[in-house]
Amino acid sequence: MNSEVAQARLLALYREFYDESRVLREKYARNQELYLDQALGRRGGGERLRTGTPVLYATYRQELADAVEMLPEAVFLARRREDEARAERMTALYRAVMERMGFEQTYIRLCEYRARLGVGYCETMVVEGEPQVVAYDPRAVLVDPATEELQEGRAVFKVSYHTMDYY
Repeated sequence: MNSEVAQARLLALYREFYDESRVLREKYARNQELYLDQALGRRGGGERLRTGTPVLYATYRQELADAVEMLPEAVFLARRREDEARAERMTALYRAVMERMGFEQTYIRLCEYRARLGVGYCETMVVEGEPQVVAYDPRAVLVDPATEELQEGRAVFKVSYHTMDYY
């Protein structure tokens, strides 16, 4: 398959994903507006500041705090007594790597997306020999609308916009 045919197929798949995810994008917009109404208050039809319901915003903040408190952490366990020291070193190494790549801040962003929009996406990668985890705004990710599981989808598109200087 030549590159022009492959490019045409990818564009067609992207358009299909974009068209089919319209309802999901509308849901994200409603969730975001509800969050902003509660967190910041919004001006109504007049000039009066419309206050949000404090209970909803407090519930959002509490859910976010609970999620962040549950920061995932790996603990390596030894199968044999002679492997206990190795398991402790592996656990310490894993914690150091997670701290070095700033996973806690990424996890907080991921939890904020989940609490605010209902879903969060992240990607694990190795850049110049260093592991990294990046959280993406769900509004910038297009997944296969025909599947419920991300792994079963035909593709995932990450949408970003760049100036010509980027290229």
